[in-house]
Amino acid sequence: MTLARADDASAVLPDQPAADSAAGRSIHFPAGLPGFPDVRQFMLERAGEARILLLRGLDDPQPCFIVLPLGATSAQPDDRLAGAAASLGIAGDDLAVLAVATRRDGTVLRANARAPLLVDTRRRLGWQVVLPAMPAASAPVAAAA
Repeated sequence: MTLARADDASAVLPDQPAADSAAGRSIHFPAGLPGFPDVRQFMLERAGEARILLLRGLDDPQPCFIVLPLGATSAQPDDRLAGAAASLGIAGDDLAVLAVATRRDGTVLRANARAPLLVDTRRRLGWQVVLPAMPAASAPVAAAA
């Protein structure tokens, strides 16, 4: 399985229009995200730092998450991701995996490797999944500027 190992929003969603419209850059999460079940439309945009992206709610502007493409964080076992993607109907070539990150101590980003966002880049659909048989840990990925 090949994963999107991109460092910007256009590479994670390669077929999106060049226009700056939110609709052209949106990802629909049919089940919402934990804590925000009614927010289903999100926009992926590049943050100031090269490999850091923002996933911003469009239905409600409040939810905004720091996300990192999986290749920017760590190498997840492909079989776990492949199984989760297959259960959601995502073809391997259309799969982009994003890790939700949080800032700790104001300087270090920690990526949630246990519950990644799986994005179908062709259909522009996304889901957050909890991968089985994986320790509930996060890994430091970058110092914040």
